Amino acid sequence: MLLPGADLNKAEEIAEIIRNNCTKQPFQNKSKQVSITLSVGIASLCSHTPGNYDDFISMAETALFMAKAEGRNRIKSFVPYGSDGEYTSLESLAFLKETLNRILTKTRSSTIASLQLLAKNVVGPEHQQHITTVSHYISLLGKQLRLPEQHIQTFQNAITLYNSIRFLLHNDLLSKPGVFTTTDRKTLNDLPFKLTELTDIFDYFSSERSILLHHSERFDGTGQPQGLKGNEIPLGARIFNIVDSLAAMNSDRPYRKKMTPAEILDELIKEAGAQFDPHLILHTLNAIEENNLLNIDKTLIECTRKNLLQRLPELTI
Repeated sequence: MLLPGADLNKAEEIAEIIRNNCTKQPFQNKSKQVSITLSVGIASLCSHTPGNYDDFISMAETALFMAKAEGRNRIKSFVPYGSDGEYTSLESLAFLKETLNRILTKTRSSTIASLQLLAKNVVGPEHQQHITTVSHYISLLGKQLRLPEQHIQTFQNAITLYNSIRFLLHNDLLSKPGVFTTTDRKTLNDLPFKLTELTDIFDYFSSERSILLHHSERFDGTGQPQGLKGNEIPLGARIFNIVDSLAAMNSDRPYRKKMTPAEILDELIKEAGAQFDPHLILHTLNAIEENNLLNIDKTLIECTRKNLLQRLPELTI
């Protein structure tokens, strides 16, 4: 928020009004009520004399970090680090943690965005559409499983990294018509190792790395690269396998047209316990029904669900 003509005192006064109003106003969603808190950082063009616009924004961000480090739900004006004994050692540690976390998040986002741009220039808008679709499916399934937002974001990062790097390395294979040859398959089977090698460059992709390494594992233990079985496969990799396959089945490919909704359901059930985690397939069916993902008759989904529930004991590892 820009406040032309306001000094620090006036800015703090306005910020306090906003903070109070937000804190006192609960947000209602059906039976759930949530109250929020607000942290505010303030910088002044006159009092702090930044050298340029970037410095001005950084001062406000630094003040915001300190507000969060001191306990959140408060207002803090910028004070140059270390001046007048402003920071205790505990406050300094909290401030540095908050700052490093923000830098890390920005750096991770910038890296992913750069890879997306490179891949988009290679394969065109259909690449971005696939990533958007898969990310949407990840979000819906993650909420169906009641996963924390941080975990869902990690899965979405992994999806974006996987598709971007895959197209950058093997666009010639992925865009050619016809069925993959044995050599093509061998090349693609090496992709998990290439993905982990590339992401090893960036320590901040450690959470995504296990998903990238194990996304081709199969629930029955016959997958690549380590033949992990059942719950040995990281949850993110099992979710990745389902949503990426679902998005692929529901879109046109160079070698085939997209599958019908009924064909997609048949494929999900057929591969439950083989390629896919059957319990996650149940949640996927719920997400498809609740969000009308395939524009399919609910009676068919219900029959599919009953069929899977009957087979579940024999499919569980």
